[in-house]
Amino acid sequence: MTYLENSYMNLPEYFYSREKADVPPQPEWIRGNDELATKLGFDLDWLHSPKGLALFSGQEAPEGIEPVALAYAGHQFGGWV
Repeated sequence: MTYLENSYMNLPEYFYSREKADVPPQPEWIRGNDELATKLGFDLDWLHSPKGLALFSGQEAPEGIEPVALAYAGHQFGGWV
């Protein structure tokens, strides 16, 4: 499994809903961890560019990625949906 594989899409459709997230109108970086980003293999110039901000703010999705919404029951906290 790759880190961008969405195994929920292999489940019956009542487990998820295909949804597009609301796009923030003017996203901006508040804080980041450049040391960790470097360890994860991100190019810092790209990360701090408008393209990096668009990806991490939800304005753009990586190619081949389909956004979905999931219902989570939270059973370990005693709550059920």
